[in-house]
Amino acid sequence: MRESPFRVDIEHLRRTPGARLELAITAPFHQDGPTLEDRLDANGANGARSAKAAKAEAVSVPSDAEMACDLVLESFVGGLRVTGKVSAPWDGLCGRCAVETRGLVMARVDETMVDAVGREVDSSTSGEHGGRRHESHVADADLGFVITDRTVDLGPLLREAIWLDLPLVPVCDEDCKGICPGCGEDMNTSECRCVERGDPRWAILDQLK
Repeated sequence: MRESPFRVDIEHLRRTPGARLELAITAPFHQDGPTLEDRLDANGANGARSAKAAKAEAVSVPSDAEMACDLVLESFVGGLRVTGKVSAPWDGLCGRCAVETRGLVMARVDETMVDAVGREVDSSTSGEHGGRRHESHVADADLGFVITDRTVDLGPLLREAIWLDLPLVPVCDEDCKGICPGCGEDMNTSECRCVERGDPRWAILDQLK
């Protein structure tokens, strides 16, 4: 397995509480799953047309996209604090007109990484041949990501920050007019073909115009 480009050696950092390490890394996002183009190609021409007439698909980060980060790692007794920013491109279908659209998500990072806590466990209670054994655990899973080695892979932390900041409903433009629910025309490129229906009680007045 290829080493993660976001894996960082923190041994020297942990020796001095309060020490700082600045990082700037750009590397593949490594997201699994098809891109927007793959999804549309799989549907074919008719499928793509029907997809554009339906509600927008979920936003995704292309599998070949690169993720860029500028981070600061600060050590403290028992863990690390990771702060900074991370960015990656996204693609999807506009939630108003359902055309293919792309953007860039820029997320703030402020996470804590904590040491795995060691505890002594009486092995006789687990059916072993007496003595004691050492077991690693984390006292509180809500404390943050766990440090179990002299290096840490920041990839999962950064990808999580990107996913949490992806737009729920992407738009191709803030001024997008969307698709007319009546005739289905894209009102950004053509006029609505719906016939305005008046009150039939006033129809006689329309004939007098």
